[in-house]
Amino acid sequence: MAGTNEMGSVEGQLVGLPLAGPETFTVQQLAYLKKALGLDETVLWEKSSSQSSVTSCTLSEDYHNFEKLKVYTINNDTQVSCVEMLTASQGSTFSVQGGAVVGTTEWLKHSTFNLGNTSISLSGAMNCYITSGGLGGISFGTTDNYLLKVVGVNRIAGGN
Repeated sequence: MAGTNEMGSVEGQLVGLPLAGPETFTVQQLAYLKKALGLDETVLWEKSSSQSSVTSCTLSEDYHNFEKLKVYTINNDTQVSCVEMLTASQGSTFSVQGGAVVGTTEWLKHSTFNLGNTSISLSGAMNCYITSGGLGGISFGTTDNYLLKVVGVNRIAGGN
């Protein structure tokens, strides 16, 4: 075969294999791909532009349908303070810690939330701020740390 234009192996020949995936995927194929790529996320609730200080929300479905939750909070409606990963086995109470810098003041925030099957509500918060002169103050209550978004991660088989 030396000196001819014939190829001696299948590697250099077209054998009818598609060069890309199918043009459409089944629901099961999409679910598998999303989970394999770590993209299986469903927004269960998100703050709308008309809402201001949200301390509780109703999820679009039961959080038990997912392996984990991501809970995004916001401080003073200006900065996302924290992303917390939760699992169903953690129970009905969880805490979010975060910080923010506003001007020359540094804030440390700790909020406690109660988790129901389809609801989340702020149950308490501690805010501590430090200025250039040292500890500025500590406050307790449910202020300045609000819900921004809740996302379900990795839908569990059999979940709605």
